[in-house]
Amino acid sequence: MTEVDVVGADGEKWTGSIAIGTTGIDESHISEETPAADVKESTPILHNMDETDERDEEAVTLPGSTHSFLFTENVKSLPYMFGVTIAGMSLACLFLALINNTQDWSVPANVAIEVKIAQYLSIFIALLMEEEIPTGLYLLRRVSQPHLKILCPEVSYWRFVASCLLRISMGYTFLANVIVILILSEGVIDIFYDVLALQFIQQLDDIGFALSKMGVLGKSLQRSTMAPCFNAEFHKKKESMDLKWKYKIALKGVYFFNLFVFIAIMSVVTIRQKISYYQAESITVRFGDEVWDEALVDRGTYSEEIILLYSWFNGVYIKDKSRTNGGRPIYIEQKKSDSSPFDETGTIHPDYGQLTPVKPAEIKYC
Repeated sequence: MTEVDVVGADGEKWTGSIAIGTTGIDESHISEETPAADVKESTPILHNMDETDERDEEAVTLPGSTHSFLFTENVKSLPYMFGVTIAGMSLACLFLALINNTQDWSVPANVAIEVKIAQYLSIFIALLMEEEIPTGLYLLRRVSQPHLKILCPEVSYWRFVASCLLRISMGYTFLANVIVILILSEGVIDIFYDVLALQFIQQLDDIGFALSKMGVLGKSLQRSTMAPCFNAEFHKKKESMDLKWKYKIALKGVYFFNLFVFIAIMSVVTIRQKISYYQAESITVRFGDEVWDEALVDRGTYSEEIILLYSWFNGVYIKDKSRTNGGRPIYIEQKKSDSSPFDETGTIHPDYGQLTPVKPAEIKYC
């Protein structure tokens, strides 16, 4: 077998293979009884080099979803209204969840290591589960207006585009909910339950279409699921190699962009939790009137027993932004008069002169 290149009259290049014998075809394997199919296998087989990659992708059909009813059905029909209802319910649930999660915005000061691992694993799980964004973008790429008009002349291309944009918007609303859940989460099971609940909301359109196809929701909806346009196959349209690679890079770029944004946001949250960014800036302490009669007080160079009144340590404590202890914040006692820091050099009293500076109490993890 010998590879050959053929250039057509229009300049288009073809390549193929041919069995070469003394006359151009290997006749030693051909007899009067040789079937025509066998002879055909020895003749030149040519294919267009530009079409090689196109055979790698199968023909696309319109997805079995109630979102498809938004462009395959008449706007006054029951299936169209059913598609609008499902889309409205899905978006409403996603927005209600987002509003509810962001009302009490309280990021945990710190979380256990298993929660942190679950947060980052959930990023990949959520992006794998989320299919509305890639589906919408892929349909916009594969189904062109002329192609749709030929195979489904009754379908409006602009309603088809609106349906794809609806899918993309729902996908990003889902991802917005996921990132909020991950930021505010404090338990592993809570993360997985909430993400699965959001995914269920996204699948309402597929569930509605499946029930309609089984006839559960009536004959009208069942007939709509069997419309000829759902069987139409949209084959890969011919594109220049440059444009083809741009489409592929754009589709993959969206996925990796979403991944980058998720990891960047969660990294910022993790770092801030590590440096006690989300800890309270100040705390107010009220110990009450309890007394410790024989408290052993460490004076540094010596210790002594004194009567210790807990109320001495009442007041406002401010977080020390320059120090931590075991990854947890240290709170410094403030003046009881105006909640300002104690003077490091000591105050000057009109009668007693320079006073010894007061060393403020500290509250820290030990």
